[in-house]
Amino acid sequence: MDSATCPCCGQGVDPLDVLMDTASGIIAFGGRQVYLTPLQFRLVRQLVEAFPATIARTRLFDRLYDHLDPDDAPEPKIVDIVVCKIRRKLAGLGLVVTTSWGVGYAIAAAEGEDALAEGLKTFKDTRCRRATIDKPDVSMIRQMKRSGLDLTEIAARLRLTYRAVTKALDQIDAEDRAARGDLRSADEALAGSRGRAGLRGPVATMLGGGL
Repeated sequence: MDSATCPCCGQGVDPLDVLMDTASGIIAFGGRQVYLTPLQFRLVRQLVEAFPATIARTRLFDRLYDHLDPDDAPEPKIVDIVVCKIRRKLAGLGLVVTTSWGVGYAIAAAEGEDALAEGLKTFKDTRCRRATIDKPDVSMIRQMKRSGLDLTEIAARLRLTYRAVTKALDQIDAEDRAARGDLRSADEALAGSRGRAGLRGPVATMLGGGL
């Protein structure tokens, strides 16, 4: 990349000096390199080309699978799984993929002189995390989400894999949507009963008669 601009303030920022070889699937940064699968390589290229901006998950999904018929394409959640695997590979290069909850993903160089060591530590840490969740985990994840923590922070604090946290967050979203639906139904029923209670005269008599 020759130049990059901050999407927030418009100021120029130092570009990521990332080298990518499409033929071999190798990405290099900071004097180190790692091999990526074709799918992982395409996703990282999208992140690097967009740097320092955040790319929506839906946009990444479209870029990766626009060549497939909608009926043949996987679920959009596949992007989260690929990002999880990419994080592990890029950690040793001193690169991180950040999550903006509800927005998407962005790539950046880890900050500080010990960035590489921290990246390797993160890589080892993710391999030791639990892949299953229970009810207390879901309750804690719900509280952390309300506090504004993103997927990466939640996974690190609870020592859970990204996939496990993603599954829990999807479950929480589904439960919240169901709760909102039940609340709307209750409000509508209450409004209807109040409306009928307020009727007077012939109309009320007809409704009472089971018209």
